[in-house]
Amino acid sequence: MNRLFTLKQTLPGNIECCRKYPNAQVVLLDYNSTDGLEHWIKDNFYQYIEQGLLVFYKLIDPQPRFFSHSHSRNIAFRLATGNILCNVNADYHVGDNILTYINEAMQVTEQLALIAHLDDSDRDNLGRICLRNKDFNLVGGFDETFKGYGYEDIDLNMRLKMAGVRLQYLPGAFYNAYVEHEDVSRLENSYDYHHLKRAFVRKIERGKSSVLFLYEDHQLETGTLIKSSHNFPDIQEEGWLKGYWQQAADEISLDGLPGGTVRYREDLSADVPRLLRGNEVYKEVTGEQNRRKLLLNKSIIQNYQMMKNRRKSGQFRANTAGFGNGVVIRNFSDTIELR
Repeated sequence: MNRLFTLKQTLPGNIECCRKYPNAQVVLLDYNSTDGLEHWIKDNFYQYIEQGLLVFYKLIDPQPRFFSHSHSRNIAFRLATGNILCNVNADYHVGDNILTYINEAMQVTEQLALIAHLDDSDRDNLGRICLRNKDFNLVGGFDETFKGYGYEDIDLNMRLKMAGVRLQYLPGAFYNAYVEHEDVSRLENSYDYHHLKRAFVRKIERGKSSVLFLYEDHQLETGTLIKSSHNFPDIQEEGWLKGYWQQAADEISLDGLPGGTVRYREDLSADVPRLLRGNEVYKEVTGEQNRRKLLLNKSIIQNYQMMKNRRKSGQFRANTAGFGNGVVIRNFSDTIELR
């Protein structure tokens, strides 16, 4: 979705890499992009479509306004016809000789998936994975309950391992080639980024803070940030608590949360707007960069918590009611429905 600016840097080279290897095919999904992707493909890559090297799909139903990492990947993986499936995000360079390496590595009879090194690779590259079609379907694809950015790829790796699939790291030379981009690119196609109205943080004690998100549609989310053993912040609750908010004059009321209605007085006398209630003081998060960082952490925290809950459950299969559903157009003409 709206990644033409990176595809222009990656797709030509990736197609050239695939041209050198027999029986390779690039499946490209237009997930309701509005940046001219369809026309760019038609004007510049139609010869590869005619050769069968590139297959271009456009999602027409649903027509999502916001991007889903899991749903979009599931559709592309379901549309792929190969025995071995490799996820290639729009900002990934495939790299020379990777297909030969993958094919040779996957000749083993055991269940195997090739993944990026979880500790040595940048977070931009953790989505690299190659696996057999049957193993992808065994675990139910990427979990579509994951929203926003982060951990849906690591969750898939974990569930594959739980299902008996051996994980093997790809060589570093293959997963360190990508187009760098700012964090806003991870957020700009998300619900949170377009609907967040205000955000507040209250320091509770050292290493613990309460954060409050107020959205344009009067929904709210809140939780307690705590220190964790990994590189990203964690949340004390099982997930973000949800409710709704209203404002009348200088009073903001929060409803739908444990403990009933809570009311705060808005104080605009300080340099940064505050919400006051007894000894509780929430300070508003101002500045676009600070808001982006908070939203990115919010998404990562939620998905990390969901992954932990999955591990506790011991259930490796996601999307038990189906995954990757939708209606797509193939190569600008043929309509295909996935159920």
